Parts: sequence; C-alpha cells; structure tokens
Amino acid sequence: MVTFLKKAAIVAGATVSLTAFNAIPAHALSFTAYTDLASWQAAAGSTTVETFNSSPTGLFGQPSFGPIGFNGFSVSGSTNGDAIGIAQNTVANGGDNYPIPGSFVGQNFLGWGNGGDGGVGPTTILTFANGGTRAFGFDWFNTDFSDQYSITLDPGGNTYSAPPFTVASSGTTSGFWGVVADGLVQSATIQTQFGGGYISTEGLDNVRTATKATAVPTPALLPGLIGMGIAALRKRKGKAVDQPSEA
Repeated sequence: MVTFLKKAAIVAGATVSLTAFNAIPAHALSFTAYTDLASWQAAAGSTTVETFNSSPTGLFGQPSFGPIGFNGFSVSGSTNGDAIGIAQNTVANGGDNYPIPGSFVGQNFLGWGNGGDGGVGPTTILTFANGGTRAFGFDWFNTDFSDQYSITLDPGGNTYSAPPFTVASSGTTSGFWGVVADGLVQSATIQTQFGGGYISTEGLDNVRTATKATAVPTPALLPGLIGMGIAALRKRKGKAVDQPSEA
C-alpha cells in the first residue's frame, strides 16, 4: 500500500504537530522603557502621532466615559468625581505648584484635574487599534508634585508604579516617556493616585504608536508552513515509495 503522511507539517525535515499551533501560549511581553524621544523613536521605527489638535476641547462624560476614538487608539475610563477631557491652557486651580509648561501652551492635550482630598483620582484606559501596538510613548506634564501615577500595560499587567512623569519637588514638570515591547501591547491604564494637596492639571500630548505590528506565530500561519513543508519534502532525496501490502 502507499505510505501516507499523517496530519503534520514537515518544515526543513522537522515534523511539527498541528496541535502545537492550535494552543499557542500567551506571549509574556518584555518591555524597554525610554525617557528620551530620539532613543525611543530609533527603537520604535515608523509611528503615528495623535496631537489632539483636531479634537474639540471639552470634558468627557461623568462618572465614566468612552470609548472615544483617536488616531491609533481609543480612550475610556472613570473620572472618580474629577474632570477628564481635551483641554488647552487650562489650569484647574491657582494653587498648582507649577504652571503648564510652555511647550503645551496653545496646544490641545488630553488632560485631567485631581481633587486634593487624598483619594484615588481618575482612571484613563488607552486601548490600541488593530489588536495592539509594539511601541507606545507620549509627552507629559504635571503641575503638582504631590501627585503620583502608575501605568499598567497589558497583556501581562506590567506596571510602572513610579514612572518619570511623576513630578518631583525638584520642579521637573514635563518630559517624554515611552516603551517598546517584543509583542503587541493591547492597552495602557493610567491610574492617578495622590496624597492630597492642590487641585492640579496633568496632561498627555503627542501620543505615539507603532504603525507595524510585531509578527507573532498564530494558527493563521499554518497553511504557509504546511506549504513550505510540502515543498521541502519534494526536494528531499529520500521520497515515500510504494510498499507491498502484507498478505
């Protein structure tokens, strides 16, 4: 009888079970953080930028909002009694430690104000388009050094509990922060926590995301792999031959 191949992909002489591709484990992402835009851009490659300049200014809904679509991502979250929206030249209270930095003046930005009651402030979730992004970065500012923030990147729940956009009493009020991952980041959750003090204004601008995704093996690649296996098999010198059946 003729010897037939079983359900398997043969690539470069190696046999790979189809079931291995049907149950690919979740990829544990590895992140590299940057505070320098040029270094981040070199690692991120081609990116898109959301400046918010084409978005109308105004507050989002209470007590929750979104999803609201932007270039490369959508925004949703909860206000926890505070204000989140697209702002320009807005300072929530004259008691802020610092004014809005000059690079943000006259520009639309994604901003929020925190009540100085010592509680947890707004939660802002950025959900990235097209299944995720392998690079994410933004310009930031903060006017109150008593504020504290965290960013959690998913999948994986990697949390930056004291990222550089937490303002210190040294007076550093703005900068750049970003990450590059070895897989697709699906969302970034910004959680505002603060220890009291003034009502303040914080903002993000020029949010950057990668335009090309990192290739991750999926079951959709199987037809190509099987085709490669068949081509490799045909080139092999030792081919399957007819064998006589047993009586």
